Amino acid sequence: MASGARHFDSVASGYARTMAPSLRRVAAEVVRRARLGPGECVLDIGTGTGNAAALARGDGRQVCGIDAAPAMLEIARSEVPDVTFEEMDFTALRFDDASFDVVLAVHA
Repeated sequence: MASGARHFDSVASGYARTMAPSLRRVAAEVVRRARLGPGECVLDIGTGTGNAAALARGDGRQVCGIDAAPAMLEIARSEVPDVTFEEMDFTALRFDDASFDVVLAVHA
């Protein structure tokens, strides 16, 4: 695990309590500007606690959030159970080319 991921892993609960709520407006604006369409496949890189992934749901979209910090993903999975979350470094994606229609990066 990279040092940045280790850091976020160690502070995940505090981040979820303090930073994540204050960043929801930023996530909402990024998702709004993405102009997501119905049925699109959306990837949220550096998903953290899943703020943007949660907002990207709906209209038949399939949403996947990735993050390198397991503790952040635990929070995301409990807060946003209908999104797929995977532990992954966004510099080494394990998806086939063209797997997603839209890529969001709010906190990465």
